[in-house]
Formats: sequence, C-alpha cells, structure tokens
Amino acid sequence: MFDKNAYRNNVLKPLHKNPVRKSAVEEALRQVQAAQGAPAVIEALSVADAAALFAITPGLPDAQIGDHVSDLRIFLNGAQRLYPVAKTLALLLEAIKDKVPGAYVTADFWKEVGEKTADAAKQRLSSFAAAVKQNGPLDVISPDELRQAAVAAGLAAFTDQDLAKAVGAKGVRVCEDFDPPQVNLGAPPLRQALSPSFRSLVDAMVLHERGVSPGEIRVISEFSAVLGPARRRPVTMADLKKSQQTVDANNKYAGGGGQLTLTAIRQQCSTDEDLRKLALGWFLDRAAQLRGQGLLLLVALEKLKSSGLADLDARRIMAKATSGAPAGPDFGGVADLIAAGDLRGARLLLTTLTGADPADQTPEFKQAAAQVAAAEQKKDQALEAYRRALDAHDYPAAALRLAEAQAIDVEDEEIRRLEAQIPPAAPTGLQAAFLPAKGVVALSWRGARGPDVTYTVLRTQSGVPANPKAGTPVASPAADQRAVDPKPPVARAVAYAVFACRASGAYSAPASVQIVALPPPMDVKTAVTSTDVTVSWRVLPEATGVAVELIGPDGSKQSFAAPKGNRLTVKARELGRKHVILLRANYLVGGRLATSPEVSVEVIPRGAVQPVRDLAVASAALASGKPGLRAEWTAVTGYPTDLWLAPINQQINPGGRVSRADLDAMTATPVTGS
Repeated sequence: MFDKNAYRNNVLKPLHKNPVRKSAVEEALRQVQAAQGAPAVIEALSVADAAALFAITPGLPDAQIGDHVSDLRIFLNGAQRLYPVAKTLALLLEAIKDKVPGAYVTADFWKEVGEKTADAAKQRLSSFAAAVKQNGPLDVISPDELRQAAVAAGLAAFTDQDLAKAVGAKGVRVCEDFDPPQVNLGAPPLRQALSPSFRSLVDAMVLHERGVSPGEIRVISEFSAVLGPARRRPVTMADLKKSQQTVDANNKYAGGGGQLTLTAIRQQCSTDEDLRKLALGWFLDRAAQLRGQGLLLLVALEKLKSSGLADLDARRIMAKATSGAPAGPDFGGVADLIAAGDLRGARLLLTTLTGADPADQTPEFKQAAAQVAAAEQKKDQALEAYRRALDAHDYPAAALRLAEAQAIDVEDEEIRRLEAQIPPAAPTGLQAAFLPAKGVVALSWRGARGPDVTYTVLRTQSGVPANPKAGTPVASPAADQRAVDPKPPVARAVAYAVFACRASGAYSAPASVQIVALPPPMDVKTAVTSTDVTVSWRVLPEATGVAVELIGPDGSKQSFAAPKGNRLTVKARELGRKHVILLRANYLVGGRLATSPEVSVEVIPRGAVQPVRDLAVASAALASGKPGLRAEWTAVTGYPTDLWLAPINQQINPGGRVSRADLDAMTATPVTGS
C-alpha cells in the first residue's frame, strides 16, 4: 500500500532540496520523451534512479505495482503546490506510460531499470572520482569532504568505502583531517632566522646524526624520519639532548646557528609529543609562506618536500595551509574531458560541479555548459550523417562519420556497436593465376586491414556469389590478402570471389575474377638418335590431345596433328644442331577448343661419334704474308672438332683416346685461327 508520509519524507523532501538530483530528473524526462523503444526508455530512467524516485521496491508483484503507480500519480498531482519538483515527477511518470504503456507496471520492467541504474551509478561514481581528481591537484581529501561532495553529486547511496576506493583508483588518497597545533614560532631561530644550514627544524633536532639529513619526515600521525640507509625511526627528546651535547662539544655547530635553535626548541618542548607538534606547526607555517609568495600550488608542494617532508604529509599539510582560501568549481576540467573525447565524463563532471539551477550559475558554468552542448550537437550531427550514408549504402562515408562521433565520445558503446555493423570496403585488385608447376590457382588482392577484418574466398561455376556462403570455400577466414586453391577444376570456367568480413557478420561487396585452369603436358621426356627425336609426355584425363611443334635450327616450324597417344617421333632436320619441341595440351571448354600454356624442350640430334682419321698439316702463307700452318680434316657429322697443340716431346699414340685432363698434363693448348 502506498505510504504518503514515507514518500514525502524519504523521496520528495530530499529531492526538493537537492538541485543536482532535480537536474537529473529533468534530464531523464527529456530523454524519455525522445526515446524510441523500451531499451532507450530504461537507459533514460537510469540517469535519475527512477525506481527509487517512484518508491518501487524490488519484489513487488505486477498487480501491486499498478496500484502503487495509480496512488502515486494522485499524490504527485496534489503535492505540486508545496513541492514544484512533484510536477516534474508526474510528467516523467506520464512519459513512461506513453512510451511503454504495458511494461511500466510490470516487475520485469522495473527490475531492468534497477539493474541499468546500478550500472549507471558505477559510471557516475567513476566520473565523480575523476572530478575529485580534477578539483584537487594535491590528490588528498578528507572523509568528510569526500562525503559532502558525494552527497552534492547525488551519490549519497555509496558507502565511504565505495567512495574511497573510487577516488583511490584515480590516485586520490582519503586521509583523516587534523587540527593545526597551537605552537609559538615567534622566537627568531624557529621561523625567519632559522640557520640556512638547516632545511627545517627537524634538521636541528637530529643534528647529532652528523652528515645525515633526515628524509621522509612524518609529523602528522607520528614523528619519525629516515636517517641513514633506509633506517626509519622516531624522533624524540633524546635526539634533542644528543644534538645539544654535540653543539656544546663542537664550536662549528654552535656558530652555525644550532645553539640558538636548539635552545628555542627546548624552551617549548618537554615531551616527544611537544616535539611533533612544533615540527608540524613549523611545516604548516612554511607551507603558508610558500603560498604567500604567489607560487603555483604544485611548485610550492615540491619546495615543501625539498625540506625532507614525506610526500603524503606534505600534500596534507599544503592542503590544510590552503584550505582557508575560497575555491570555486574547476570548470576547466570539463573542457579537458571534452578535448580527451570523454563527453559523458564532461557532462557528469558539469553536473557534479554545480549545485544550483542553471539560471543561477556563474559565467564559468555557462561557458562550460555551452562547450558540452556544442560537443553533444557535433556528435549528433555526425551520427545523423552516418545514418544518411548508411541509407545510401556509402559505407566508407558512414565509417568516417562514426569515427568523427567516436572521437567526440570515446566511451559510447553504441557507437562501437554501430561501427562493427558497417561492412568493410570491398577488396580491390583481385588477381588469379594458374601455376602449372604446382597445379594450383594463386589469388591475391588488396583490402582493408584491421583486428576484426578477415576474408572469405569462394569458388563458383555459376557467376559471382551474392554472399560469403554461396559457393565452395577456398579460404575462410583468411587474415592475409592471398589464398591458394589447391585443387581447381580443370578445363572449366570458374569464378573466384573475395568478401571482406567483420566478426559481427557484416560483409562487403565481393571482388571477383574468372579463370580456366589448363594444365600443360607433364613429365616430358625425349630420346634422340642420328635420324630422329622421340618425345613422350603425360596429360590429365580432361585433355583431348596434345599439339606438337618442331622448330629447326634455322627457325623453321613444323606442326604435327595432335596424337591420340602420349608419344611422337619426328625426323631430325640437321645433326649436331639445336632443335626445340613445343607441346600444348588441348581441352574443350564450353564446347570450344582451348590450349594450355606451352612446354618446351631442347634436343640436339647426333650420330655415333667417330675419330678424325685424315688430319693433314702443311706449311702455308698467312694473309699477312707471314709463314704459317694449314690444318685440314674431314668433319664428323653431328660433333664439333677442336685442334690442340702439344709440345713436341710428348708421346701421343695415333687413334688413342686423350682426355682433357691428359691435355692439361701435357700443357697442350687449343689452336684458334682462320
């Protein structure tokens, strides 16, 4: 049953006083009115945690939800005079009813709203943490400051642990606040007149650690320092006593200002806690001085740390020293997020930073709001251009427009989903070549490259396929832009098609090419005699015969009718001269004769080798008139004859065989001449 008082106290009154949540409700109303379909409505309602706004608790049955909504509508209509936000809630409820008339009174619908709200809350928490990071460069914040900022941002439902974990992930540490100690730094050696040999009061306190400067000093929750090689220990009154003894025994330290400083410290401190408070007060005063010099905050922080203070304590002390200065919201972070492409983060940061209605905002807020609105408009224009390009099947233009939208809002998952549904650009430059030596068809092409782009290669005998499943797969999927068909059909015209495909199932138009595989004769062998040449071969069963052509030494050609067998003998034209035999396999392709690429072999017909039996050598006059020799013999058909000159003392048997090695051993030389 609807409880009016509980709803007024738990929902309406807090909402009336929280401008950030009111702004979220107004944004939800605008989004629901523009939504198309239940998913978009649920997405819009998650912006304002609508289930909590209408007090619809999980587990309510459908019938009770209907009664609850009816009672709530009556209550909101009557509460608008005292609580103007009730009118916005009533309008939102009516908008939901118009968009999802049957679903809005079902438990399943509000369960989805709750789940989506939880997801959206996590996103808002992350953006809130980013805003905290932007707003405080010191990267420290107290639990109370963090809780106040979260409540103002509409994130009161998150626990302190949730908030601390979220800002911690952004590098911001949550540290308990501390009260500045009441100490007197008026004595000259403690403030302005501190000896230049000391970086801080702590240097004087541990002066007995000769040559060792204290580092990583902690003064807020404890008083300790690293002295020596990574040796952290407390700083106590015992150190003050030892340092005083060192000064008393060594005039160098007394003259360096150590005596006056230690005396001033001892006058104020009688316990270890007194020492810690004095050191903390000194560092707070130093931080205020640095800020008073007009230094930038982070520059002042580095100077404070240079005195030996630990990083975290330095940040907390600098934050405390500057906490009295009023600081407005850092709207510059909105522009930074827009420049980084985080549009959603910019919108959430803008909502987080403002705590009043837009009409009451500063010029800085209005400028930041205008920047967000301009980015949102630019994104909407890019998405509209994408839709127009998609309708026109101009996929490259559609992809370009989506890329523009994503550059504006890199976290938009919907843009990524739309991008995955755009077909890739069609492959270009598809080439196919039959490789006779391997009996395969090699294909290559150019196309888009990307982690989600693969290629499907198909073979068909009935034209270009319409989709990547309408043919015989040759390579699927193939990331490389080449493929091989290991068993192409022989003597049949086939088409190869290549589709570029995405993991989402989107695919491009195909690139296609036609080819006929005509293997030439294989295993070609020859047998040569003094009168003829016999050539043999092997062809595939699809071949109808082989055409043979003989090219003589003089270039003359003689063709032979395609024999039915696998052997042919032809008459030799001239012994000892090179002949070329060309072979081509014949096929019938579509009822017409087609010829394979040619295969060539070279042969030289020769008779039996015979010795030269009639070599004659006589004196002769050369053309120049000088005396010479004339050698004459009868040529051996089919073989060249060389004439060699050996020293006279070499014994050569006429009719005997002499190898080239024998000639070299004799130091014989070949004779050349006219």
